[in-house]
Amino acid sequence: MELRLIDLQLDLFKGAQHEQIVMRPDGDTIIVGDNRSGKTTLFDAYAYAWTGKDSLGRKEFGIKTKVNGEVLKHCDHAVTARFEADGAPLEVKRVYCETWGRPSGCEEDVLTGHETHYFINGLEKKTKREFDAELAAYVGEEDFRLLSDVTYFFNLTPEDQKRLLFSLVRPVTNDDVMSYEPRLGELTELVGELSEILSGKTIETYLKEVKEQRNTLKKDLDGIPDKIATKQEDMPEREDWEQVEKERESALHGRKAIDDELADIAKREKSAQNDRVELQRKIGDKRIELTREQHILKEEANIERTKALSAIRDLEREKAEKQRTVESYTRTITERRRAIERHQKEVDRLGAEMNTLRDQYYKITAEVFNMPQGETICPTCLRPLEAGELAAKEATLLESFNENKSRRLNENKTKGAGLKNAQAVENQHIIDYNGEITELEEGIKVLNENIAQIDTDIAHRRETLPEEVTGTPASDTTKAIEKEIADLEEQFNGMGEEEHADTTDLKTRKSNLDQTISDLDRRLANRDQYNRIQQGIEELQKKQRSINKELAKADKIVDLLETFVKTKDAMIIERINSLFQVVRFSFLSQRLNGKDNITCACTVNGVDYKDVNNAGRINAGLDVINAFCRAKGIRIPIFIDNAESVQEFIHTDSQKVLLYVKQGEEIPAGAILLRSPALK
Repeated sequence: MELRLIDLQLDLFKGAQHEQIVMRPDGDTIIVGDNRSGKTTLFDAYAYAWTGKDSLGRKEFGIKTKVNGEVLKHCDHAVTARFEADGAPLEVKRVYCETWGRPSGCEEDVLTGHETHYFINGLEKKTKREFDAELAAYVGEEDFRLLSDVTYFFNLTPEDQKRLLFSLVRPVTNDDVMSYEPRLGELTELVGELSEILSGKTIETYLKEVKEQRNTLKKDLDGIPDKIATKQEDMPEREDWEQVEKERESALHGRKAIDDELADIAKREKSAQNDRVELQRKIGDKRIELTREQHILKEEANIERTKALSAIRDLEREKAEKQRTVESYTRTITERRRAIERHQKEVDRLGAEMNTLRDQYYKITAEVFNMPQGETICPTCLRPLEAGELAAKEATLLESFNENKSRRLNENKTKGAGLKNAQAVENQHIIDYNGEITELEEGIKVLNENIAQIDTDIAHRRETLPEEVTGTPASDTTKAIEKEIADLEEQFNGMGEEEHADTTDLKTRKSNLDQTISDLDRRLANRDQYNRIQQGIEELQKKQRSINKELAKADKIVDLLETFVKTKDAMIIERINSLFQVVRFSFLSQRLNGKDNITCACTVNGVDYKDVNNAGRINAGLDVINAFCRAKGIRIPIFIDNAESVQEFIHTDSQKVLLYVKQGEEIPAGAILLRSPALK
């Protein structure tokens, strides 16, 4: 696909009042002018028409025109670029407009913002997305800048430069690299088949993972000596553990003999104690039986009073339940009234919106068709249209105007009907809630009447409540139980005081043996600690040997993977460099603060790009553009600023617009001379 620029029309764009630059129909167009005469402005206009940015890729730049230092107001700023796209006409126009309005309380209009309008072949596009999509069918924004600006590629980051260059050539496969470098066969022996190991990820990602694993191994290895030293510091002194075991067994035997003797004494004393405990149990059981009988007698005496109190409690529970229901109804009424307020606000809001729609309807109905300015001129030859052509175009525009007007009126009616239905729904909610409030208020009235009746019943029952029977009632049964208790207590008192054997010496000897056994256990615990620490040290030493082995393998894998990456890059760069005439590229991956630093180095005829003069840089940019044009099958106009520094340009199939700084009075044959001081 080839784009050729026919002309550029600038209207109040960056100081240009109304300027039209017509390009040569064949060959390169040379534009000559003094500094600040508007050469760069032309490049900015070309870029702005297609991308909405200036030649440096900036969205925000000085589009507006100033007169005597003041920005012109109430003006549209436009660029129109006319092309031939594979021989077919293509007109691209972008218009930057001010929007004005009069806020409430202000006497004059004020600037409220800006908006942009987009046109392709004279037809306005509804959205920027639609406009960009149609232009992208010819050439996307990145490709537009890449193929039209000799400096664009070299201002990209190394990562983006490398990405674009890699897109020019057939990818180098891992199998290609393995076949090219025989030494990489060791990699398969160490990790297995690369296709299985990588599983969709790149070799660079795998290299990064192996390096991270290696760093983890190094950290683990570095920490082992300190861990071994710490364990050695915690290791207790070694003893004759067998002798300690014998002393412990002897002490345990002596303590068991004392425990047996104490157990015999306790057994004899326990038998006498059991008899006393049994009598105490029987006395306790009889006292419980007596209390139970007395309680039954008291309940029987107060049964009528208990029934009356129970009835009062039932009434109080019923009253509390009804009061809770009243509170619930009251809360619901409050909620419904708040809901009514919300729905009423929505009714009012919908009504206001319907009034606005009604005003819009009248406004649209009043619209009349007027022939747009500029539509009576042929966009190609700029001559007034013939009467027949003018009538046909006016009929087409009128039909479009009427269709648009009818569509907006129908949309207005549809939206108004929807608002009316929504308002009816809100009003029905209000009616329903008012009905529910009426029912709830009636329910509260009935409940309050019930509560008043319950209060009357409770007061009456309290007035007629039987007197409570107090004191401790007696019967033949309680008297018999009291006699049994007295007999058991007399028997218990006759048993005398309990006597205990003196076991002080036995307990002292046992305490001494307990201390001895505790000390021996502590010393034997040192044996367990010693064995655990020794085992831990041996495990750490074993892990140290294993990590050293894994680390050596990881070092070898990293070396082979780095060789793999370098070999692959070398093969790719060889393919890439074969596409260029004067430039050559090389890729380096350096270490910077412990991280990879990707570079993309370019030379022009063997000299670093940063060291070549302006002419060399321009030809380098043309060489890059040629390569990408061939790869993408796209040619678009190239703008070259400061082109006077180049004596001989590399041949391009793309159209070139050469911007020369005027030197003296002579200008190249066929060049366009910029004289307008308004361009800047």
